[in-house]
Amino acid sequence: MTLWDVDLDKATNTRLTQMDYYCYRIFERQDEYSTILRGGMLFQEFMVDAWAATEQNRLGYIKREQTKLRAQNYKGFADLGLSGNKPDEMGQPVILPSSFIGGPRHMYEIYQDSMGITRYNHHPDIFLTMTANPRWEEITNSLLSHQQPHERPDLIARVFELKRKALMKEIQQKKVFGKTVGHVYTIEFQKRGLPHMHALIFLEKADKIHTPEQVDNVLCAEFPDEDKDLALFETIQKCMVHGPCGARKPNALCMNDGRCTKNYPKQYAESTSLGDGGYPVYRRRNDGRVFRYRNHLYTNIDVVPYNPYLTRMFN
Repeated sequence: MTLWDVDLDKATNTRLTQMDYYCYRIFERQDEYSTILRGGMLFQEFMVDAWAATEQNRLGYIKREQTKLRAQNYKGFADLGLSGNKPDEMGQPVILPSSFIGGPRHMYEIYQDSMGITRYNHHPDIFLTMTANPRWEEITNSLLSHQQPHERPDLIARVFELKRKALMKEIQQKKVFGKTVGHVYTIEFQKRGLPHMHALIFLEKADKIHTPEQVDNVLCAEFPDEDKDLALFETIQKCMVHGPCGARKPNALCMNDGRCTKNYPKQYAESTSLGDGGYPVYRRRNDGRVFRYRNHLYTNIDVVPYNPYLTRMFN
């Protein structure tokens, strides 16, 4: 797409990619009324169509420019002859470069990178999950009139990326878990449309976790004291409780053949211990506390393990 120079009142030689154009259109500006951002469900459809058009445009370019991409130098064409298809049924193969996000070569490269990091630093020490909270103040304060968070996937994704960077800064620079020597992560989107990050953290040898006491220093699987830390308690109650499931709700989504696929509710444990395979059994004391949330009762055996410092900071 060719840009228009407002000062010179003529077209310029500068060109804009399709992705840049859509990013420009969905960015909110104070001096411009955006009909697109107020489209509700139609805005979501617009985002899907924009992604599909951009992806199709990239694939079309790759298909047309195979010689420039030196596709003839890639090996593996011999496998086509072993597929059992007749030569006139195989069609013209198109090789996707590793720069194509989500393509086979791209996925294979990042997998090999992850295995290389693991081979050098040995097993990861922290498996961390971070999910976007649609009630973050940065999201709710930026919504337009009468809007709900699910109507602004662009806003949720943008805030989540900022939170992700802030989280990794806490881990890498402020050394929440100790000195890190490497990390890998992947981002998924849940069925509700919220971005979701899985990260593996590799710690330096001196900071690796070997004892139950070290586990208790960075993780907790109990309700915090409501009187001493109300903000953390409310976050745990809303975001870090599993269920109800099991005998309390046999038809829960996590149930399969009469058992919870996440193995909840857990068993009470007076102290943390390191179980088989290096997975710890977290401390979940039977302190008699029972909490009600959304008409269900919960105790420590329903709590998902969390880091108090990061959970309090990122809500």
